[in-house]
Amino acid sequence: MIFKPSNLSKRIQFSVFFISILLTICSVHAQQSVLPTPPQYKGLPYTRSAHVTAVNALKNYTAIFAGSKYGYVNGFKVRLDDKDILRGDAVMKDGVIYVPESFACLMSAKTFQPKPIPAGLEMLEPRWVYDFNRTKTDIPALVKIIQMNGANYISAADFAKSVSKQTLQTKRGLLLMSDKAIAFSDNDQTLSDCIVAAFDTPEKLMEPDMTMKYIPLLK
Repeated sequence: MIFKPSNLSKRIQFSVFFISILLTICSVHAQQSVLPTPPQYKGLPYTRSAHVTAVNALKNYTAIFAGSKYGYVNGFKVRLDDKDILRGDAVMKDGVIYVPESFACLMSAKTFQPKPIPAGLEMLEPRWVYDFNRTKTDIPALVKIIQMNGANYISAADFAKSVSKQTLQTKRGLLLMSDKAIAFSDNDQTLSDCIVAAFDTPEKLMEPDMTMKYIPLLK
């Protein structure tokens, strides 16, 4: 007996053939329309060299960014608050950046000695959040204080000035503090974007619109 395919089996075979053709066309089109991958070594945001570029720009300062729960002290990434790690973000109110009160000990410190990365985890250095011993710090009466989530938040610039620090705040919400004159300039847009991206948190981008400029370029 000779088996003859039914009309249904013929339709299935044709559909499979047609779909394979469509997939091939789509694959070729996708390969032709992929945007070029940017160089990974030029310090562009979200590339492999972005972290080093941002850290090099911030390594001489204590740096915070409105909206981020992290700060940088001499290039080391730290939490602003060790008590409320889920909501301890720096906040901006009426142009003033406030931080959890427990961060005052770092803003007043002359030196910073973080706890080292545990042996065997050195590969995580670009994403490592350093721990350190926090001490109780008195807040001068002239420093503005607000309540956030039942906790005291202090004006970072007010407190920094009370301990003789130099400060610089950019329009984007970056605040730098230093014992010496601050030479940072926010005129380099790519570097500025790279620094903002360094303050991203796992659950939140500091400037979501900024990512649209870079993410489509990345593989």
